[in-house]
Amino acid sequence: MKFDTNAFSFLNDDNQYTHGWNNVTHEELKLTLEYLIAQGFGREDAPNVFAVIEAFNAFMDSIGLSDTTDPVMGVKIDEGGLLEQVNGPAIFASDAGPVLKVGNYKIPITINGDKASVASLKGDIVVAENGDKDKYRSVTWEFFSEVLGDNIEVSFVLDSKQRPEIAKLSKGKLKQIVNEGGLTDLLRAISSDGSFLKPRDLDVGEYSVVSITRNKDHAEYGPSWKIVLEGVGPMMTTGHLNNSLLTMAGIYTKWLSMGKPLTFAISGKTKTPQGVAVSCGFFKRPPNPTRLVTSAKMMEIAAEPTAPALPQSATSTVTVPAVAVPAVAVQSGLEIPF
Repeated sequence: MKFDTNAFSFLNDDNQYTHGWNNVTHEELKLTLEYLIAQGFGREDAPNVFAVIEAFNAFMDSIGLSDTTDPVMGVKIDEGGLLEQVNGPAIFASDAGPVLKVGNYKIPITINGDKASVASLKGDIVVAENGDKDKYRSVTWEFFSEVLGDNIEVSFVLDSKQRPEIAKLSKGKLKQIVNEGGLTDLLRAISSDGSFLKPRDLDVGEYSVVSITRNKDHAEYGPSWKIVLEGVGPMMTTGHLNNSLLTMAGIYTKWLSMGKPLTFAISGKTKTPQGVAVSCGFFKRPPNPTRLVTSAKMMEIAAEPTAPALPQSATSTVTVPAVAVPAVAVQSGLEIPF
């Protein structure tokens, strides 16, 4: 079994997700079972739902994330409100070596030939050929789940799109590379913006801006920026916020370089037929203490059976004389992952 769209197809019955990409927390999955039980449904009524969630719970426990409240996967909802795609756990390359990405977490994975392990989970690296006419090769990490009574498969994400020669490798050649310890060199580098929060993920309120950095422009979606918020971490800009920063980013960046405070404010979020519209903008002043929001900073954890939570970064407020400066308010619009 894979933690993919087929496994989590039952999320189609949940109306809380809107068009576009949505974060799903571990707690939401646990509550799904509690809701079914409260409604009088048991394992015999929905065996696959119980099996998938219980297997995922056991998986999270094995890698030390059983109590996390952070997002653990992303789901994409189409215009009709149906589940289109699930981004579950997967294995990427990083500057520190291969990592298992689970939501906002990046956990080192040990690879030794055709074997791989994370914390207490140990399994085989399997190369397979898929498809009928248009065949393609896949590489997965497979380990046995006692809860499921079967193997769970987690994909190694190959960098085939950027390096077409990888897609042309035969099954036999891929196996040879795996056995010789070269798999990491074929993996896609972990997507930095995929690990970042978006404006829609933040609570309404005000945040202290640490830095603003322009990303490399996307060929289809254009420019975007990484905004580091104190006590929160990186946030990726989206939609109309990008249009605003095309005009103002240079001013805000210089303002910060002068040691002056800058605030990112979210005044409201509204569900629309197209997604979630976020009213947000910047103020050249410190956050209002009554509206200051402190959120959990995203974590990188070590591959131990249990992973202690990292401390949140402290939030500080700088007091300066009040200066009336109009905010640049925009709506972030739909979010499109790069």
